[in-house]
Amino acid sequence: MTQSLLILFVLLCSWASTFAQRPPARVVTARVERARGAESRRFIGSVRPVRSVVLGSPVAEMVVEYLAEAGRPVKAGQPLARLRTTRLEIRLQEAQGELARRKAVLAELEAGSRPEEIAEGKALVAAAKAEEAYREWLLEQTRLRVARGAAPEEDQHLAAFNAASAHAARLQNEARLALLVEGPRKEVIEQARREVQIQESVIRGLTDDLERHVIRAPFDGYVTQEHTEEGAWLSLGAPVATLAAVGVMEVVAPVPEDQVHLASPGTTATVTFEALPGRTFDGKVFAVNPAGDPLARTFDVMIRLDNPILDDRPTILAGMTSRIAFRGAEDAEGFVVPKDALVLGGPAKLVYVVDAAKKPAIVRAVSVEVSSAVGSRVLVRGALRVGQAVVVEGNERLRPGQAVQVIETRKNDGAPKPSEGR
Repeated sequence: MTQSLLILFVLLCSWASTFAQRPPARVVTARVERARGAESRRFIGSVRPVRSVVLGSPVAEMVVEYLAEAGRPVKAGQPLARLRTTRLEIRLQEAQGELARRKAVLAELEAGSRPEEIAEGKALVAAAKAEEAYREWLLEQTRLRVARGAAPEEDQHLAAFNAASAHAARLQNEARLALLVEGPRKEVIEQARREVQIQESVIRGLTDDLERHVIRAPFDGYVTQEHTEEGAWLSLGAPVATLAAVGVMEVVAPVPEDQVHLASPGTTATVTFEALPGRTFDGKVFAVNPAGDPLARTFDVMIRLDNPILDDRPTILAGMTSRIAFRGAEDAEGFVVPKDALVLGGPAKLVYVVDAAKKPAIVRAVSVEVSSAVGSRVLVRGALRVGQAVVVEGNERLRPGQAVQVIETRKNDGAPKPSEGR
């Protein structure tokens, strides 16, 4: 037993001597920083238009003119496509002709009888009265002759019939004259007026059908996709063009469940874009989707912000990657270190802190808990101090207590390494 311990002691001394003789490991470090409030509230999001629609064909017809061009701005009401309307135009012409005829009938009825017609009616009444008086005189003369025996009784019957016929003719002409003076009946005029209104409705319907054969932009925006071309036959509802309004954009960011309380509706958010370096945009949280991702345990936060349009080109484009920082919450507790400082693969995440007080400098392992990632940096909690140097390159094979040589101290600002480019 004593011999075994002696052998082990010799081996340990030999290993320590060998380890002590190894040259210090060359490492790159960065300084530990205090977490700012925004560090725990910055998330990755994607951009989409607030309004985006696929315009479909309202009828089944052929495209005779296609005006939509992807990437071009359009105004509300601007035509994007025209469909064939030959048969509709013919039907509209027929309907307009019928409307003109019905209006003429109504105008005739509303105008009433002409003065010439009334004068004619009065003349006919006067002639009928004269005829009636003459027939009455003949009847009286015939009665006298029959009474003297100078004429047969049949002549008296014939004269009475003629007198009665003349009386009826006079009454008929007087009635006609009264109708001419009174004019058409109100019911007839109203019927003619309704027929005009019905035909006007038919024309409005045909005009609306013609307008539906022109697909127009429903709002100001940009054509983002073309779906057809001139000469194509469209079925009912077939897509014509996709239109997006980009004056206001929506940024959607999945936020972890333990931080979604920071993004209530109305919260101010600062948004930056990798494609727009040096520019910052302010927006407001519009809504939080109450249905989260059951696997990632995140909830979509929707932020709306104005999109500057310069030279007919929107500054913020749909699909851009964005970074969102929510304002108004208390500062986060913890420290910020580069992602490269983390050493993974063991039972716990750790970073190597350089103890420069030793000669040569040595490293010690500090266990940390990662709260969130912010680009190339992470928010961690652990036994760290602001300003300490943590190893960001060369930490893969380090061991606690190992001697190191710091060859570079990098800024902990999230900027890419020179080898990474931009």
